Amino acid sequence: YDARDYALAARKFRKIPTSSDLYPQALRVIRKIPYQRGRQAYRQKDYELAVRELEKVYSDYPEYAKAQEMLLRSEYVLLHRRYETSAGKERMEVLGMVVERSVKLADSELLLTSVNDIGEELDASSGSEQTEALLGLMEQTLASKDPVLMDQALKHLLTRFEQLNHHSAVRPRMFQMIGSIKLATM
Repeated sequence: YDARDYALAARKFRKIPTSSDLYPQALRVIRKIPYQRGRQAYRQKDYELAVRELEKVYSDYPEYAKAQEMLLRSEYVLLHRRYETSAGKERMEVLGMVVERSVKLADSELLLTSVNDIGEELDASSGSEQTEALLGLMEQTLASKDPVLMDQALKHLLTRFEQLNHHSAVRPRMFQMIGSIKLATM
């Protein structure tokens, strides 16, 4: 375990019989392994392994909050990579998952990336339904009340004002978002 060969440590500790006095200690060490392996994979940017291991961390583990943050960040990276290579309906679904992770993490940089991705999707938006969904995603990112983020969202909305204004179904939401952003930044 101390040599950071967690697979070997797990195999050895699992061989300890339940009747042994060392069993409770072995069980505690075994419960640490998913966090240690996940953290190691995260640091090495092996996000797929990090996700697999960090999902195994028990909720009563002392480092559970850190494990959840690394898990969300790893999922974000993997989902964003998938978003960049996907198309059509899948692209919109994956963007929704990316936004969800960035909102949970409340990381300004990730939120800003999400707002910019949404802006690009608004440019390519094919109809009112998709535009409405994108505005909904943008609203989710604004919950952080980050002034830089709000300014960027406002720029995206104003840059696309004419395009958005042509969609009568999304017009009220667009005006509401612009007004909310302006009020929040006063």
